[in-house]
Amino acid sequence: MGVTFWQVGAAVLGVPVKPTIKEVNGEGMVVKTLVRANLWEVQTPQVSSSACTLACCSHTVLLFI
Repeated sequence: MGVTFWQVGAAVLGVPVKPTIKEVNGEGMVVKTLVRANLWEVQTPQVSSSACTLACCSHTVLLFI
């Protein structure tokens, strides 16, 4: 089932989407119905190892200097 928290240092909890989800255009008209089998609702909070979080924060700080 894909990669694990231990491989990448981060994870999210998700559940399969149950409601019908529609995509609409700029006028609010339904364009299509999205396939539920391809959709997951991601819950919060997300989790990450302290090393992963620190690496991301360090990288972010460097981007804005």
